[in-house]
Amino acid sequence: MRLLRAQPDAVVWYLGASDARPLDPHWPMLEAVCTGQGMALSLWRCQSGTSLVGQALRRVHVDTGFDHRAASENLPSLVARLLQQALHDHEQGLLPAQGAAPVSLMPGPQTAARPAWFRCAMGRWRGWLAQQRARWLSEQWRIGLVDAPVSAWLDPGFRPKVRWLTGSRWGRYLADPAGLPGDPNQLFAETFDEATGQGHIARITLDAQGNMASCHRLPVGRGQHVSFPQTLSVDGQVYGVHEARAERRCTLYALDPEGHWTPQRTLLNDVAVIDPTLFRHEGRFWLAYTDGDLGEQDNLCLHHAERLDGPWLPHANNPVRTDVRGARMAGAFFEHEGALYRPGQDCLGAYGRGVVLHKVLRCTPECYTEEVVRHVTPDPQGPCPDGLHTLSAWGERTLIDGKKLGFNPVVLCRKLRQRLGLMPHPKAISQAASADASISPPRLQRLSVVIPHLRMGGGELSMLRLAIGLHKLGVEVELIVNTLRTAQVAVPEGLRLTVLGHEGTVSAQRALTQALRTSRPQLVFSAFPHTNVATVAAVRQAKVGARCVVSEHAPLRQQIAREGGWRYRVLPPVVRWAYPKADAVVAVSEGVRADLQVMLGERCAVHVIANPVIDDAQPLSPEVPAQHPWLKDPALAVVMSVSRLSVEKDIPTLMRAFATVHAQRPQTRLMLLGEGPDRSRLEALRQSLGLDDVVQLLGQVEAPRQWMQHAQAFALASLYEGFGNVLIEALSCGLPVVATDCPVGPREVLAGGRHGQLVPVGDTDAMARALLKALDQGSVPEATCHHAAGYTASRASQAYLRLFESLL
Repeated sequence: MRLLRAQPDAVVWYLGASDARPLDPHWPMLEAVCTGQGMALSLWRCQSGTSLVGQALRRVHVDTGFDHRAASENLPSLVARLLQQALHDHEQGLLPAQGAAPVSLMPGPQTAARPAWFRCAMGRWRGWLAQQRARWLSEQWRIGLVDAPVSAWLDPGFRPKVRWLTGSRWGRYLADPAGLPGDPNQLFAETFDEATGQGHIARITLDAQGNMASCHRLPVGRGQHVSFPQTLSVDGQVYGVHEARAERRCTLYALDPEGHWTPQRTLLNDVAVIDPTLFRHEGRFWLAYTDGDLGEQDNLCLHHAERLDGPWLPHANNPVRTDVRGARMAGAFFEHEGALYRPGQDCLGAYGRGVVLHKVLRCTPECYTEEVVRHVTPDPQGPCPDGLHTLSAWGERTLIDGKKLGFNPVVLCRKLRQRLGLMPHPKAISQAASADASISPPRLQRLSVVIPHLRMGGGELSMLRLAIGLHKLGVEVELIVNTLRTAQVAVPEGLRLTVLGHEGTVSAQRALTQALRTSRPQLVFSAFPHTNVATVAAVRQAKVGARCVVSEHAPLRQQIAREGGWRYRVLPPVVRWAYPKADAVVAVSEGVRADLQVMLGERCAVHVIANPVIDDAQPLSPEVPAQHPWLKDPALAVVMSVSRLSVEKDIPTLMRAFATVHAQRPQTRLMLLGEGPDRSRLEALRQSLGLDDVVQLLGQVEAPRQWMQHAQAFALASLYEGFGNVLIEALSCGLPVVATDCPVGPREVLAGGRHGQLVPVGDTDAMARALLKALDQGSVPEATCHHAAGYTASRASQAYLRLFESLL
């Protein structure tokens, strides 16, 4: 079918099967699904009015099993993913795909010899056979060593001689091998316990003859299933990552010469990362993985960073590949004759059926393309004829693994115990680790949240939203503040308030110690540097057995440089003393984490959990009338900004940029929501620019999102931002956003400019041009609204609860 009707000689897009035939409108992809080939779709670009010759723009291929009805239900989402990625490529000027040769498009669907009902019945029969095969036969993996570089596998005529390092025995097997760079005798692998159904990371040592001398399990992970260890050497230091999808995070480890893994930082958080692999290409670090939320075997996603410590940004077109035959990683990237290659798993019909080698044609933050070079299949006459899912370079040698199916009484007993409810199913364990914490009562019963004041700042509001969210999850929350003298918000219902009655950090710390001895919480959670230091000291002195978690909401080094007073100049050594003594340190963004990690060094790892911005209980209501005459007048175009009226928000740059905009478009207005110490200076600047009638400083307002939904654009001109809550609020209202590319939040929140415009800090002309473009834009893509909708209070509260309970 054609997706766009066009005039003669116009370019049209054509959706069809991978063989360029159109889809049968009644039984789409019936033959392929019922024979176990999955659904393979292609989007073609052709010239209307001429011969039907086209070029493939995008392809997707997923394993659907043998049930055509279930496969048909997934077809719309598959087509939507295909179109979304192709449209992105089109906007970036990347179409047609590199290397796409012209193909003759078929005039009609392939004619089947047998009726549809017969093919559906045969599909169900094949599905039942596959089900019985999986029920009674079990996988047994072995790892092997080939004395040839991994590039040798690019030759179709290469016949490897495998030296299998492990045998086949019931109870335990080894898979996913990866060598320790620079050490020819140490490697890592997954050791899988067939009795429990859980995997662990093991360190393996080879003897002088190259045989396995020892295998020791490493204390990596949090008791959940872990697998697929991968390593990368950077300037002499070896780093590692592994799969831990149940934890919904990807952690970076530093490896010592003895092979011990020490956690450094969280690279990705709240993502079901499968088979993560680090690599370096053209001056950037990359993390390739499969997102378990999108599918366990058919997608390849990328994150990238200029430095290993981040910030890590998602690729602009994730998932960059959707293909059950090669998307999931099968080992480390490798280079050969100046080209980059990627091994991927062929999982069509069965997990780890073979390995597909891809040549990477282009790898940038906006575009990723690759082509298949070779399909590698297991030796049907060898000891592991049923699967191969690792080709891992290890110097001039290659590590592989192989699979054999067979009857295994250990696995059969485990499956029987799971059916009888005598032990949890592995999927149930994984789902429990990431499910809504409200399903069962939390282990955390008493929590104290410590902040200095009840102000309207982004950090204070985030802490209050978290306190409310954790209270809804069944946690008894005590809110502790220094004083109520500067309170601007009311204490949320359900929280118990304790006022220390002291402004100074030292005196407040002594009062906090006494308060903790009285309330005896299980965990204390604080925010902001001075309060964090006082909280760490108070928890240690109170000696009530409470855990301590501190959080940073802005780049600390930027704060110290701006404030300059002695209270901030003493922070670096004090923070380096206090933060490692906390049980966990949390940053609200990757940028804040990277900034803090520079100060802390390797003393402790910093978790990343995004702020709770969108209140699930208070959705936007379009019926709420506008609160200001400007917002009611359809002839006016209102630019809105929400921030504290203080130096770090650099509102003068925004006002000067707006003066340029207003000179070109007199119907524009600027509304500033917020209060702060710079009000008088900003009012004087407004008067000097002649903007008294078109710029208003409205002070604090309740529910600013209800105001935003009636504006036409949003702007933020900050010198630095830890996260940028108001950017998420504006995006959730569908507003085009303009923000300065300041340290550190806006670039991360806007995904490097994908969801809004980024301009240089302090650049009035660039800000004015961006505002004009935003006013012309009118609305934002639906994908941007979905992006903003992910920053909910419930999601953040559950992420914090998982972290807190892991410490108890």
